[in-house]
Amino acid sequence: MKKTIRLLGLSILFFSQMLFMLSCSFLKNEDEMIEEKVQNLISYLDNDDIEGIKSLFAEKQIENNNDFELSLNDLVEYYDGTSISKIQGSMGTDKDKNQNYQATWYNIPYKITTTAEEYRLAIYWCIEYSSNSKQLGIWSLYIIKEQDYPTPTYTYRGDGLWTPGINIGKVYVESE
Repeated sequence: MKKTIRLLGLSILFFSQMLFMLSCSFLKNEDEMIEEKVQNLISYLDNDDIEGIKSLFAEKQIENNNDFELSLNDLVEYYDGTSISKIQGSMGTDKDKNQNYQATWYNIPYKITTTAEEYRLAIYWCIEYSSNSKQLGIWSLYIIKEQDYPTPTYTYRGDGLWTPGINIGKVYVESE
């Protein structure tokens, strides 16, 4: 009887470990998820896929921006070439938790080299918003050509305001 109970216990332990390992293999951590989403963005840019780019933005940000469609077209016109490399800068996260919702945003800088240009990107991406799924996705996307970026040794953060939507060529300007 003891042998049967021990064998049953070991079997349960073995199968629970297998289920745990199987479930972990399907889950991605947040950094991997963001990396996959950024790779999709770059692929959409490479292929002038306006609908693909649009699908990555938070629905709420699109609804609140009357010029969103125009800025999508401007982005596709601005981006030239096919990506050949990307370098991620230091990524930051913002978390907000109060009584009404819990949210997580990533702010991610990239340097993208294409067959035609070098670009700097800064992205503010919401990956969790417990009270409103329309808030999930890109809130703010900045892009600038490397040659137009006045401080290339620093990480690109757009104008520092995380202005919603697509922002082309904007840089931080110190007020005097």
